Amino acid sequence: MDDVRGLLPDYVDPLPRNRADIWYFVTRRRFVATLIVALLAVWLLWPTPVTAEEPTDSEVRVSEFFAALQRRDVDTAMSMTSGVPAGADAGFLTPSAMSDDWRVKTVRDEYRFGDEPVEVDVSVTLVGADGYDYPMWLLLTRDSVDDPWILEDPFTLVSFPMIALAYVEANGVRLPEPTQDPSDYEPPQFAMFPGSYRFYSDVDSLIEVGSEPTMLAGGVHTVAVPDLRMVDESAAQRAVNAYVDECAALPALQVGGCPFGTDRVPDPEDDERLFDDASKVEWEVVEYPIVTVAGNNLNLTDRQRGAIRLTVTGVDPGTEAAVLDCQILTDRLSVRVLPDGRLQVYPEGYAGALLDVDETLIERRTCDV
Repeated sequence: MDDVRGLLPDYVDPLPRNRADIWYFVTRRRFVATLIVALLAVWLLWPTPVTAEEPTDSEVRVSEFFAALQRRDVDTAMSMTSGVPAGADAGFLTPSAMSDDWRVKTVRDEYRFGDEPVEVDVSVTLVGADGYDYPMWLLLTRDSVDDPWILEDPFTLVSFPMIALAYVEANGVRLPEPTQDPSDYEPPQFAMFPGSYRFYSDVDSLIEVGSEPTMLAGGVHTVAVPDLRMVDESAAQRAVNAYVDECAALPALQVGGCPFGTDRVPDPEDDERLFDDASKVEWEVVEYPIVTVAGNNLNLTDRQRGAIRLTVTGVDPGTEAAVLDCQILTDRLSVRVLPDGRLQVYPEGYAGALLDVDETLIERRTCDV
């Protein structure tokens, strides 16, 4: 070993002389290596201190807006916005139509235009009741750097499908379906705040509606067609019976929209001659139709057709009355739920009062002539 040591340069550590020296040599270097690895791991895994940035004034403004929505403070939220809707379009901008089963995840300035900006884009991430993220972009403006930021039109424009409900409903708030010009093919729209909504959740005992929570985050939204199901068909049956009675009380051979009628009445004294006129027309219900209701339009179909008797007396005194047996056909009738929960039966295309129907458009010939 001494001979070997003599051959080594001066800068090389001498080798250990015995087993104890060898063991010390190995363990010392293992300890040093382990220490180096441990320190390196600590250095890599130690969290880097991050200095939290103060939120910008526009981010604060947006956070205040959503905080007002969470409190259902409509006045405060409205004071921060432009393009505030009015009239029927604003029917859902009320505290009762708002919910708090959602939250704000992030609010972040994305684009600030200029050193002293009067316009800025802010991105917002909302989390819905379903736990999913919903991104939203907001434009904020102000007249000068000394003025508060205004959120430019943060509302969602919501349109509702045409279904057998004579109202629109969100989060339990029910509004009458707006009257619309038949020539206008665009459905009416309502402005709503960002947030979570259930459409057609406040239903009557007459129907069931399949509805899931929907998150609104700006832009335009069309409500999905809900799955309607008539729970109490006896209510529809009563409504149909009342509709038949209303028609039967009218002293006319035909009335537009009525599920029965005729335009020909033979003279009982001469089968070849028809009554030119009638001094008296009477309808008597023999048997009401038995109906069932199906589909999202709550269409009526006959399980069993109804029967009604027509008695017509001629103009000339002493003329024998003509009696005809007629059917009641409900295949062109539908039913819808009114805002107060009542059912309304109406003929196809005419969801109004019976006597408003143009009889030249919907006429029935159901008598055995």
